[in-house]
Amino acid sequence: MLRRGRFPLLTVLATLAALLVLLAPAAAADSTAPAQRVAAAWGFDDHGQLGAPTTHTCRVLYDRLPRSPVPLPVSRLRRVQAVAADAEHSLALGSDGTVWAWGANDSGALGDGTQVNHSLPVQAVGVSGVATVAAGAVHMLALQAARPSHIVLPVVPG
Repeated sequence: MLRRGRFPLLTVLATLAALLVLLAPAAAADSTAPAQRVAAAWGFDDHGQLGAPTTHTCRVLYDRLPRSPVPLPVSRLRRVQAVAADAEHSLALGSDGTVWAWGANDSGALGDGTQVNHSLPVQAVGVSGVATVAAGAVHMLALQAARPSHIVLPVVPG
C-alpha cells in the first residue's frame, strides 16, 4: 500500500484523475421531477475514496492496490451538485446543501465525528446550507450559502 509521503505525486494524480466525477443528469421518470446528478469515480481505491465496491487490483511498484479502471457510481448519492477530492478522501455537495465524505479519516477529515475510514459516503455532522466544498490533504472545507437577510447592499445615490 502507498504510504503518505512515499509517492505523493503519483497518489495525488491518480486520485484526482479517479474522482473527476461525472455529474450527468440521470433519466427521470417524471419530467417535472428534478434531474438526478450521479457522481462516479475510478482509479485507486486504497482508502475507499471511490465510494463504491472495487474488485480489480493492479501492480504498482510492487504494491497491490484496489482500483477500478472504469467509472463506478458513488454509492448512496443521487443528487450531487459538486465534488472535491484529495489523494485519500473524497467529498460531495448534495443539491440540498448537505455535505458527504468518504475515504481516509485518520485526521477526522470526513466530518462524521469519528476517525474511522469509510468506503461509502457519510454525512458531515452540523453542516447545512452549503454552497461549495473543497478538499485538502487532511481536511475539508465548506462554504455556506449567503442568506439574503445577512447581506448588506450599499445604497447607490441616484
